[in-house]
Amino acid sequence: MNNSESIQTKGPECLKCKYLKITYIPSMPYSCTLMGFKSRWLPSLEVLRTDGQFCMGFELRKVKQRRPIINIRA
Repeated sequence: MNNSESIQTKGPECLKCKYLKITYIPSMPYSCTLMGFKSRWLPSLEVLRTDGQFCMGFELRKVKQRRPIINIRA
């Protein structure tokens, strides 16, 4: 194997994906809005278990910028 070849050994982190949603269903707490299913496990693990491949739909969630705290007493 040469250096230009890369083997993905780790799947995407669902907690950082914009398609991950948390449901109110205790038996299926996770949902993937891209693929349209709910699961007991994180969706990337469910995809790996059923398809045998890592999830290809991962998109990084945009993080909202927090406004700085202004000290009005100073």
